[in-house]
Amino acid sequence: MIIVFDTTTQRAKIVEKLIAVAKALRQLNNYMGMRAVVAGINSVRGNDDEQLTQFMASKSNSNWKQFKSLHVLLGSRGMGQTYRLALKHTVGPAIPDLERHGSDLIRTNEANLDYHPQDSSLIHWGKFTIIGKLVGTITLYQNRCFTMPDYRDLEERPHISDLVFNQVVWDYDTLMNREAKALESGVPAEPSGIRKVLTSLRG
Repeated sequence: MIIVFDTTTQRAKIVEKLIAVAKALRQLNNYMGMRAVVAGINSVRGNDDEQLTQFMASKSNSNWKQFKSLHVLLGSRGMGQTYRLALKHTVGPAIPDLERHGSDLIRTNEANLDYHPQDSSLIHWGKFTIIGKLVGTITLYQNRCFTMPDYRDLEERPHISDLVFNQVVWDYDTLMNREAKALESGVPAEPSGIRKVLTSLRG
């Protein structure tokens, strides 16, 4: 969605909208969705870091600081302690960061034996207790979505579903090839169909 536009200014406008989406997801306690949006922005900045990042940071009315705070929230510093603390104090339903919790589950499974190293007849209950707590953390917030009156009867919005899932999206290789060609030639690529959709959304 970002690099279909050729100029830094145009890309920055899309980034601004995506940051607004990430902030809204944070307010809804949708940590998984927020991570996806933040990761998408970061993947583009990784290929065009100098121009886009400096441009966003230099804008006086930019919400770049808010984006950086979301980035810190999802960071890996201290084993994701910032995120864990935020989730612990989350009130109401939430969609946890399944990437973080999935990593915890994998690490717990791989770092611990299923049985006692000297007696295979003894089960390592400590390992499975930890796994149970990790899974319980996820289901705790998910269950709130089904049990709390303010959330269990949410109205379906098919037009939003259609907008998100029924659009033509370039795969990663296509995006990177287009970016590389544009950087090599210095000539903007031809407009695409998706650009027309994004241009209409900007209005």
